[in-house]
Amino acid sequence: MNKYLIANLEIFVIAGSDTTTAMLTAAFFHIAKHPKVLQKLRLELEQLMPDQITGRRLAELPYLNAVIKETLRFSPPALLLSPRYAKEDVEIGGCIIPKNTSVIVPNWSIFHDARYFTHPDLFIPERWLDPTFLLEQTLGKFAHLPFSTGIHSCIGQMLAQLEMRLTLTHWVLAFDAVLVDPNSLLEFEEHLLVSNLHCLIKAYPCDMPYI
Repeated sequence: MNKYLIANLEIFVIAGSDTTTAMLTAAFFHIAKHPKVLQKLRLELEQLMPDQITGRRLAELPYLNAVIKETLRFSPPALLLSPRYAKEDVEIGGCIIPKNTSVIVPNWSIFHDARYFTHPDLFIPERWLDPTFLLEQTLGKFAHLPFSTGIHSCIGQMLAQLEMRLTLTHWVLAFDAVLVDPNSLLEFEEHLLVSNLHCLIKAYPCDMPYI
């Protein structure tokens, strides 16, 4: 098999499984840890009829997308953006980056930087919807790049977003969830560029009829 085809298939498998799984694990944890988020998200999703649970319709739901966006900020599955190289000497933030130097941006550090995000160590989906969160509406918009940007941005981001929306929608409508240990933390293990996240959650059918 062509070596370039093999390389592309490896990228698709990694990008379409590990990162999406890590994000969903983190989302389950944060939703279980914050019952008000679960209630608010379920209230939005309950307005849908069964035939409206489609990728296009879910993409229009503000709170669902805010939860996903906040999860990607709080617990980014990709710890680092792809390395870039300076073609010429360039000054960034008062530092001179010499020509041909590799530059890598650490997602987690930036996403938890108080210069860009209000209360960065709190899980607040509303930050992406409420204009009173001034940092998020200004600097945060430019600092939050979980899929990178430009010609080297993640080619699978549309598929990843679709998987996240559909999975979270069906999970939230079908189950209530609580942490096995209310004081537990999301376990974080670093593996190259992708993070492995682990948590213990009990999920049981919710009282409402599943549509």
